[in-house]
Amino acid sequence: MEITSTDKDCIKIAAKAYSSQTELKKSFISGFTQPDCYSSSADAQGIATDCNNSKRCYIAFRGSDSVQDWMINIDITRACMPLEGVAEENCPKVHAGFLKQFQSLQSDVEKRVESCIRRNGKNCEICFTGHSLGGSVACLAALHCGVKYPDCNIKCCAYGPLRVGGDKFKQLCGECVDDFKCIVDEDDPICNLPYGFGQLPNSYCITADYKLKRLPKDSFWDSLGCCACLAPFVWDEHDVSAYLDKISMF
Repeated sequence: MEITSTDKDCIKIAAKAYSSQTELKKSFISGFTQPDCYSSSADAQGIATDCNNSKRCYIAFRGSDSVQDWMINIDITRACMPLEGVAEENCPKVHAGFLKQFQSLQSDVEKRVESCIRRNGKNCEICFTGHSLGGSVACLAALHCGVKYPDCNIKCCAYGPLRVGGDKFKQLCGECVDDFKCIVDEDDPICNLPYGFGQLPNSYCITADYKLKRLPKDSFWDSLGCCACLAPFVWDEHDVSAYLDKISMF
């Protein structure tokens, strides 16, 4: 498994999703269109941009950036995620807080995807990304659009996402999203949260010698490792700037 140029673009765009509209207007990433910004009353924020040299559209979601965001993170009740054309009993149960965040921006996401389809054709490429909470929302958005727009080439590259669902969610992401991956830092135990939710599909960790390896299956010790999240230094490892720095080494 290698870090691709698209993966590198994703972490750059995911980091920019933390910026205000004013900051985004001042400067953005070279080679991409000026982003459109979306926000909701649920304190969700996303940006969308197109690559100047391809027909690829990127949609990124902001990670935890407020008290309201962290209240969403700890809302670990499960809710059924409705999927177009899928019977309710076959829909996955997912983290209710993350689902509310996605649903608050769902109409904006759909409009952006449909705009890309009109410009570039129904088999256009849509790449969802985000860091932390934003990575979790990106996973939900990718599955939603993978089901709703099956002719599109849907990709997801989430950095340091918190956990979203269980086996059913993992299965559907594998079946309905063309390219799905999650990348975490092996020193970042926050990605083991919330407790009781399953590991995301195609999860890889960045090792100390800057290599990617498949994230090991959960163990009892992983669960205990969640307690390490209380240590102040752990938050430095989870910060989006830490992910930017480490991905730049590939």
